[in-house]
Amino acid sequence: MDEDATKLRARIEELAASIQEEQNLRQRAEAKLAAARAGMVAPAVVPILPGQPQNAPQAQDKGPAKGPKVGLPDKYDGTKGPKAEVYVTQIGLYVLSNPRMFPDDRSR
Repeated sequence: MDEDATKLRARIEELAASIQEEQNLRQRAEAKLAAARAGMVAPAVVPILPGQPQNAPQAQDKGPAKGPKVGLPDKYDGTKGPKAEVYVTQIGLYVLSNPRMFPDDRSR
């Protein structure tokens, strides 16, 4: 029985050492990540069109931008469970991608 207790203590010490090593590795990784994030700067890209003066305002797009085309949702066949969840998701995506077809109280 004394031998089992000794083996158990040895295993606990191994696990504690492993946990400590993992914590040290995590701290180093977080420090590297913080240093990498601190060094990152978002580049400012300004396209210059040929024949456009350097200080001229950017060309405006004609009309509002159109969203992605989303196909009609499948027909609902009365099933329950995951198929019904997929159907509800399809309906939600269709409504969100076509807001002009589904006016709310504010847009009226």
